[in-house]
Amino acid sequence: EDIPVQGGRTLHVPKSLKGVAVFSFKRLCGEARGAPDYLAVARRFHTVIIVGIPRLGPERRNEAARFVTLIDALYEHKVKLIAAADAEPDDLYAAGDGRF
Repeated sequence: EDIPVQGGRTLHVPKSLKGVAVFSFKRLCGEARGAPDYLAVARRFHTVIIVGIPRLGPERRNEAARFVTLIDALYEHKVKLIAAADAEPDDLYAAGDGRF
């Protein structure tokens, strides 16, 4: 499924069914994306599943910033998040510039 994004672009959703979408962290946060992409996801789905969330650090500052923007969009739209990560939330970005 492709969903429209502000500016006439589309975002490919690899798996979705009945308002639930599944994405890899790499697809959502490892590629050049911004708030309009994440808002489009938040408006379209009531539940988002993200798999493959790695531990983050200064070397992944851009991915971490995108992840925070994604979480903000999901939170604002009351979207449920199910996440499969390499660490507990408090340990995903434990130290360094950009820590959350």
